[in-house]
Order: sequence, then C-alpha cells, then structure tokens
Amino acid sequence: MRGLNCWKTGIEHDISRLQASPEPDLANNLDCLSTKELMKLIQGRGRTAAAVVCSLAQGPPMNITEDVVGVVALLGTVCSVQLSRILSEYLGEDQMFAVVCKSYYSADVHALEQHGHNGEVDSRFGLHAKATALGKSLSGRFLVVCL
Repeated sequence: MRGLNCWKTGIEHDISRLQASPEPDLANNLDCLSTKELMKLIQGRGRTAAAVVCSLAQGPPMNITEDVVGVVALLGTVCSVQLSRILSEYLGEDQMFAVVCKSYYSADVHALEQHGHNGEVDSRFGLHAKATALGKSLSGRFLVVCL
C-alpha cells in the first residue's frame, strides 16, 4: 500500500508541474520529434504491425486498406517529453503500437489478418502479405483500434 501511495504522489507531482508550466512553443520546442523521426523509431521496433504500417507509409504506395488511419504512437504525440512519457506509460507498449482504423465494420479492417480453416494466421493475406512484400515479417499479435 505504501508503494502505491508513493507512486500516486509522484504522479500528482508530475501533473502539478505540467499544469504549472506554460504552453510549449511548438515551433521552437526541440523536445518534439518530427513525424519522420518518430516513424523511423517505430520502424526500428522490428517485427511489429506498427513498423510495417510505417514502412508502407514511407515507401511507394502499397495500399493496406483505405480504412487504416495510422499508428497510435504517431497519432497521439505531444510536444512535451514528460507528457509523452506519461501517456506512453499509461497506455502501455501494446497500445502505443496499435494500428488505428476508421471503423470496425469495414471489410478492410477484417482484411488486415485472415485465418485458415485450422485457425492459424494465413500469412499470404492482409498485413502479413504486405510485410512479406517489404522483406519483413510479423511476429505475435497486434492490436487494432477502431474509431
């Protein structure tokens, strides 16, 4: 219980400090990463769906689906290192690298990953096929957030 109280006090202190600081000047804030820099960092995450989506966005047009908006880490960036760290800790790594789509009901979202009759992922389709075309592969599961 004591550890939780210390953690809570630390978070309250961080929130107070952020609220007391003036609005950051976005044009002169050197702590901000450009979208290109952030995309390179995500691409360095290896065999993740987020890395594949960023690679597809930077390369020649290879439409995954029209419904894919981006990656949480790119869409939820803020120009404050401290606030970015707090948000990423709150969301967790899995959530930060989730693929964001416009709608759950779109056939495009369901096409991101397809399964065979045995229930295993069929790597010939969806995001797995796009990764293979880029010379990459996906390992493990990936989250999709639908708006």
